[in-house]
Amino acid sequence: MRVRALSLVAAGTFAVVSVSVATGVLLKKEFSFNDPKGVNSVQWFIDSPLEPIAGVAEKIDGTLVLDPEQPASATGTLTIPTASLRAPVEAMTGHMKSDGWMAAEKYPTIKFELKKVENVKKTGEGTYTADATGDLTIKDVTKSVTAKAEGIYRPDGLKIRLHGAAGDTYKIRADFKIKRSDYGIGPADTSLVGDVIELRVAVTGGAPAK
Repeated sequence: MRVRALSLVAAGTFAVVSVSVATGVLLKKEFSFNDPKGVNSVQWFIDSPLEPIAGVAEKIDGTLVLDPEQPASATGTLTIPTASLRAPVEAMTGHMKSDGWMAAEKYPTIKFELKKVENVKKTGEGTYTADATGDLTIKDVTKSVTAKAEGIYRPDGLKIRLHGAAGDTYKIRADFKIKRSDYGIGPADTSLVGDVIELRVAVTGGAPAK
C-alpha cells in the first residue's frame, strides 16, 4: 500500500512538473542585452536615389524574458540611445541627429516593446525562427512593426562569450523595414533621400547563473 501511495505521489509530482514545463513556468529566463562587450548593434540602410546611406546604432539595453524552448512566451523591451546613431561620414552623423531628422536631444531614446511572437518553427537544437511583432517608438511616434526573427539559445554560452562567466545566452537576428515618413524623420521629399529604412538587428543577451 505504501509503495502504491508513493507511486501516486510521484506520478502527481511528475504531472505538475510536466504542466509547469509546458506552460514555461519553470524554464523562463531573463536575458539582459546590456552587452559588456559592446558588440550588440542595429544596422540601418536607406537606398536613396542619389546615394546609399548606411550606418549603425549601438549601446543597446533592455531585457527579454522567455522559455528558450517556447519562444512564443517571450516578452521584453529593447532601447537604443538616439545619440548612438552613426553614419560613415562624421558630417552626415551630425546632420542625422539634428532637429529636422532624429532630433537626438529632444527624443533621446528609441524603444521597441515586444507584443507577440507567432509562426514559430524549430530549425535546430535551441534554434527557432518566428514573426516577432512589437511597438517601435521613434520621436514619440509609436507604430506596430513585424520582423522576421531568429533566436538561438545556448546553455552555458556566457562561459565562452565572456571567458568563464556562468550563464546562458540568447542570440537574436531580425530584419524589417520602416518608413521614415511614418516617424517624421527628415523631409517629405524623397528625391534625394529614400523613404524606406531597412533595419537589421544583431544582439545577444545573457542570463547569468543564479
